Amino acid sequence: VVVTGMPPGQSREVADRIRAAFASTDSQFPRKRVVLQLSPTELRKSFGAFDLACAVAVLAADEDDVAARVKHVGFIGELSLNGDIRETAGTLAALDALAKHGAQSVVIPAAAVTAQLKSFAPPLLEVFVARTLVDVFGWVRNECDLTPLHEATAIPPSVGDGWQVVAPAAPLDGYARTMERLAHAAKTRQPVMLVGDVGALLVALAGQAHRA
Repeated sequence: VVVTGMPPGQSREVADRIRAAFASTDSQFPRKRVVLQLSPTELRKSFGAFDLACAVAVLAADEDDVAARVKHVGFIGELSLNGDIRETAGTLAALDALAKHGAQSVVIPAAAVTAQLKSFAPPLLEVFVARTLVDVFGWVRNECDLTPLHEATAIPPSVGDGWQVVAPAAPLDGYARTMERLAHAAKTRQPVMLVGDVGALLVALAGQAHRA
């Protein structure tokens, strides 16, 4: 696979992620040369956002039925090496752009689902969510269904992804314990997902910053 229209380093990374993600499916990676042209070259592109679309394009280049089904379908998401689909920035803006350019359906990462996205997604656009490349390949082959956006719920990262779940403690101690855990996560560069009354925590942090 050769990806053009991006800086050389990014192009190689996209190709490597697509090839690795293919290995997580039961699909044979095409033996023929496939060139993915992400033109225009001068247009800046969100890193990783085209991974899923590129992977589907590679499959479509090898399977005519898939090519016919995805003609008016958009795909948004970054691929991990094990085939999981990750959220990328600007999902709502991408949905608006795809709707304006004739897309009828779009597949997005399950991790991108938020209440705001469900409220403001283009109403005439069918949006589906998927967690893995296996799910998407099954859908484009008409072998399985994907969950529509309006029926989907946000799926938090799993413990296996290295995330630390932090539930803000009651503010009796000024969130001291919570701050200790956040500081430790920052020091060790561990991603954190806050659950619970996050708004109250942010208000408390803003108050501390103001007093400082």
